[in-house]
Amino acid sequence: MVLGKKHCQKDYEWGRKQEEKCNVYLNEHFNTTLINAKSQYEKWDFQDGKIRLEMKSRKGVSYDTYNTTYISEDKIKQADENTFFIFNFVYDLKNDLSDLYCIQYSDKFKHYKRKQLYNDFNLVEIPTCDLVSICIEEIM
Repeated sequence: MVLGKKHCQKDYEWGRKQEEKCNVYLNEHFNTTLINAKSQYEKWDFQDGKIRLEMKSRKGVSYDTYNTTYISEDKIKQADENTFFIFNFVYDLKNDLSDLYCIQYSDKFKHYKRKQLYNDFNLVEIPTCDLVSICIEEIM
């Protein structure tokens, strides 16, 4: 994602801090040593030789605040069965408390609703009931 405004840079920096915070939990869950992307222009947020992860942190919401969450359709088009989408629901911003959930890419994604934002940029709507918890008791 190319960032054009200062407030977007702050969002990016906050997201990077969330990635760093969650890295150890992701490594434990996936039993791997994930490498965090060095640049905001890399295709995936984490990867090793076998899997790729895209992580989205959501401010001020819990897992069950909404029935769905979103990921860009561009990411879905690049995904395969070795791709996981991670959702970090930061429900307590003051204390930086969050719950991690994930979903592995599968054919199921073909049936999820699409939401067009502008021009040809679409989001894929993922039902939260399809997400799997990652060490919910242990995170921060």
